[in-house]
Amino acid sequence: MGRLFFAVAVIGFVAIGFWGCKSSSEPSDDGNMLVYYPLNIGNWWKYRSVEVDSTGIEYPETADIDSVVVVGSVQIKGKQAAVVESYYDLKDYSMPVEPDTSYLYVDANSIWTYWEKVNLGFDGATTEVQIGWIKIADFRVDRWEILELDVNDTVDLQQGAQLIFESVKMTGRNFGKQVVTVSGQAYQAIFIKTIIEIKMVVDLGSSQQNVTATIVQRTWYAQGIGPIKYELRGVFPISFLDGHLEWRRGGKNRELIGYYITL
Repeated sequence: MGRLFFAVAVIGFVAIGFWGCKSSSEPSDDGNMLVYYPLNIGNWWKYRSVEVDSTGIEYPETADIDSVVVVGSVQIKGKQAAVVESYYDLKDYSMPVEPDTSYLYVDANSIWTYWEKVNLGFDGATTEVQIGWIKIADFRVDRWEILELDVNDTVDLQQGAQLIFESVKMTGRNFGKQVVTVSGQAYQAIFIKTIIEIKMVVDLGSSQQNVTATIVQRTWYAQGIGPIKYELRGVFPISFLDGHLEWRRGGKNRELIGYYITL
């Protein structure tokens, strides 16, 4: 789950130099608990996860069971963050997959995650960047800026081509309450949308092309339970082949199938 909320990390972009980085203000520690995501130690959620095509049609053979567990808490930059581990039952891997560890902080009206180091890259070219606390859900406003990066970095690809990163922008939208049916049960949930746009230039030497990778994530939070449904849709490059970028179009669906919560 931690990695799913930040699609920039999921799609793995090439080395980005972060210049003039801006993000939402630091989370406030007012001691109140947000009931839309209870993060007490021992709470867990189980999801059915499946890949989809660009129209949202599922590939049933890719269906897996993901588990998310709150295993502890830790102080990070003065905030008491929940330590959340995500386990993936990936059928196409012969070896066990190590869990992802993410750090979440909840205040009275929002949910934050902490990015200490994020690996960006594809085709073997990666880099680590540091960001800090980022707001992934705000239940008070209908729109907020999550992250805005002025990028000034050029990456060498194959055959003398270059990929020039221009900007990365991540915004959040709150569409209010909706009735959502998951695993045959109806829930009142807050619908949060996250939009990421990465603007780049592909320089082939003889010509240049402006391209934009777009990733949209939709998450529904049910009061007293947490995330019950998640949809990720993207159009983004995954490799450089034969003088052009290879793009992926599609994404993933995730729905709650079981949980244990203490408040």
